[in-house]
Amino acid sequence: MDRDQSRPLGPLTLRLLTGKPAEMAALQCVLEAAPAYYQAVTGAPPRGALAQSMFTALAPDKTYDDKFVWGLYAGDAMIGCTDVIRGYPTRTKAVIGLLLLAEPWQGRGLGRALTALVEQAIAAWADIATVRVGVATSNAGALVFWRKLGYVETGEVKRAGSELISDVIVLEKPSGSDPVFFHGSLSPELKMRSDPIVKPLVPALSADFLRFFDHERGSAFSDNPEWAKCYCHFYQVPREIDWASLSAQDNRVAMQSRIEVGAMQGFLAYCDDEVVGWLNAQARHLLPHCFGRLRIAPTPLPCEPFEAAVIVCFIISPPWRRRGVARALLAGALPLLASRGLKLVDAFPFKSRASELPADHYHGPLSLFLSEGFSILREEESMTVVRKLLT
Repeated sequence: MDRDQSRPLGPLTLRLLTGKPAEMAALQCVLEAAPAYYQAVTGAPPRGALAQSMFTALAPDKTYDDKFVWGLYAGDAMIGCTDVIRGYPTRTKAVIGLLLLAEPWQGRGLGRALTALVEQAIAAWADIATVRVGVATSNAGALVFWRKLGYVETGEVKRAGSELISDVIVLEKPSGSDPVFFHGSLSPELKMRSDPIVKPLVPALSADFLRFFDHERGSAFSDNPEWAKCYCHFYQVPREIDWASLSAQDNRVAMQSRIEVGAMQGFLAYCDDEVVGWLNAQARHLLPHCFGRLRIAPTPLPCEPFEAAVIVCFIISPPWRRRGVARALLAGALPLLASRGLKLVDAFPFKSRASELPADHYHGPLSLFLSEGFSILREEESMTVVRKLLT
């Protein structure tokens, strides 16, 4: 985050954030640079993975299709942020969850500017008639701020809980009424981006694959550091080799070598040239150890192993989960597998529907496979084996 206020303020834009590493780092800096807010609301200084929490927090019964996280930029520097849930608590309302400026930029009218840009964005949603915001009673200055901008208390009060030290007062304002005038702009990135582009893994995309999994640069395991060393190498390794003995560098080198000689297959999902998802789907003879790692008996085949495929892993960047990336990967992969002469594909979704942990769903959900024409082949203790005929 740029803290230098001595030079002229750059043009203000509101940009939709998608979880790129540079964005997440800048967002974390903004949140950490507002300690007075966190002290007032939670009774403690800012700490932990605040940026990640801002992306993943979701209202009940909502999906990430209606979750928006934006950054306020002065030129190229992020100086503020906000998140909004569309269509909550009813279809015609939108909730501003957090609207925050880094403290070096507070007191300059920029909060009003940020609100103006957010209200412009919400006004573009046809079904939204009302904007809501919740204000902690311990944050008295914020209550004055929102009242000045035309927000009126509804009488609703949410009681303090484990994360908040005071009650929260709910205020509302009709969307599009009494706009806060400000001459800023909405970045083209404000709109929801198009569906991901799915590309088969080839040697020319090796750097993209590795960057996605590199813990310091990519988002693959940004919320699961214990798995960050994997590089999707696990199912390539015989059980006779102790997986814990392999380092991240060991796995990275092994996967890079496999990709460069064409011995590793799969599919990458891109959004604006950034990898947001990965599907490990390849011919069965290239994964001779996968059933050993799955700890199940190999599925019987009506064809040769090189004519059958297996799906063993979905990895979706955390901000892109529940936005259709896994479905796009599977839908894009199936015809490409068929075009390679593969006759069938097996997959192994875990029996973990009740779990919210991403680690319990990296095989993909059963419902996804069934919706794409897979049939249940057999039941195992911890997973369901499904199959789809491609020809």
